[in-house]
Amino acid sequence: MSKIPVLDSTNSSPSSDISSPATPLPGATCTEPAWSPDGSKIACGRENQNIQIFGPAGGTPLTTITNSSQFAFASWSPSGAQLAYHERAGENSYFRIVNADGSGNHGLPIVQGLNANGPAPSWSPDGSRLVFQGFYFGELSTEADNTNKVYIANADGSGSVTSLTPDQGVSATSPAWRPNPVTHPGPQVITPSGGSSGPLQGATIKPKLKWFTNRIPWSERNIPYVPLLSVNCGGPSCNVSGTGRMKGAVPAGLSLPLRTATASAKKKGPKKGLVVAGGKVFVPSHQTRVLKLKLTKLAIAILKKVGKLKMVVTVTTTIAGQAPVKESRPVEIFVKPEKPKSGG
Repeated sequence: MSKIPVLDSTNSSPSSDISSPATPLPGATCTEPAWSPDGSKIACGRENQNIQIFGPAGGTPLTTITNSSQFAFASWSPSGAQLAYHERAGENSYFRIVNADGSGNHGLPIVQGLNANGPAPSWSPDGSRLVFQGFYFGELSTEADNTNKVYIANADGSGSVTSLTPDQGVSATSPAWRPNPVTHPGPQVITPSGGSSGPLQGATIKPKLKWFTNRIPWSERNIPYVPLLSVNCGGPSCNVSGTGRMKGAVPAGLSLPLRTATASAKKKGPKKGLVVAGGKVFVPSHQTRVLKLKLTKLAIAILKKVGKLKMVVTVTTTIAGQAPVKESRPVEIFVKPEKPKSGG
């Protein structure tokens, strides 16, 4: 049974004699100790059993939290009012937040297939958010998914878990918040293994979208993409997606794909229009990228038959730590006449 040795080094001058042996903390038969910021409490984990919180002198635990994880990965909030710890839910692992007295126990959002694999999470200086390392074990869409990444979540459990690091196959581990920022408008995330870093913008900061035009020329040489707009990201990273929904009915003589028709028949509520285009792009911090829409087969068939396609495009931008930003505009795609070939 593991015990926690404690070394008394209250005299912190350079000449202090701290050569005396450490003594076990009474009653603490656990591992991975984590002191609260003010030194009034110490948290530790008992493998696959619980998390215990002791006073500085040990003895009977002040608080005991049931926990089924092998590792505690405990981390105190900057104020010492809350503790984050590791937990498992089936094949997924995640972090939970609990008040120092054991009340208010709640989990961060669970992402299917995401393993929050440690070390302990790092709190933002104001205690409202956490960053942590995770490995995605779900159905991989690209080889880049098969790496450690850095994620951010709200400490109150609201919202969603968002990746801070790009899908470029680069492993990002052990994130740490920059404490007491002075020169930056928001906290800075640093990942020693080379992940993205930068100030985390507030919820009122919007990405800069530059729409190219509301009438986009198209020719068969462009199949199936059309450029829509450029995005400049002012946050640590931006995930941008666009969806185009057709205005009006499908022209006579054209039939819907079977899957689309079936989904439309089952859908209840007001009609929003058929999706005829979509696309997404990842924008690194303080960089600019172009969002292109991929036209569906139905969209291309309409363009070939009618020569134009009207849609309403909704662009959604997600910046870590804030609510998604949406913007919609009407857009018309028209067939660009081919230049006649010059005679030989």
